[in-house]
Amino acid sequence: SHAVLKRRANIVVYNATIEALRAAHNWQEVLGLLASCRANRVLPDHITYNSTISACGAARQWEQSLAVQGTLGEVGLVPDVVTYTAAMGACGAGQKWPLTLVLLSNMQALGLQV
Repeated sequence: SHAVLKRRANIVVYNATIEALRAAHNWQEVLGLLASCRANRVLPDHITYNSTISACGAARQWEQSLAVQGTLGEVGLVPDVVTYTAAMGACGAGQKWPLTLVLLSNMQALGLQV
């Protein structure tokens, strides 16, 4: 239907903007866009979340990365390999090696492989 196509187009625009901000190392704006997306009833997808986690990780904001990863379930998503890899990268950038190993263990427990 037209409404479904419009929502899908909206998330594509959000994702493209988030990716551009991630590339510009503007993690705070990325977090703001994720919040705006949900506030405007545009359903975030894996790309939205994974790009946001990566943006925070690139800025060594590992706590923000893990917080974002923890909210996927709120929109009915389950972390995938890219989600875990981005979160592990964030923890690695923040030199939080024990957390990186916990994420790897969680990922393997779900049957996901890098």
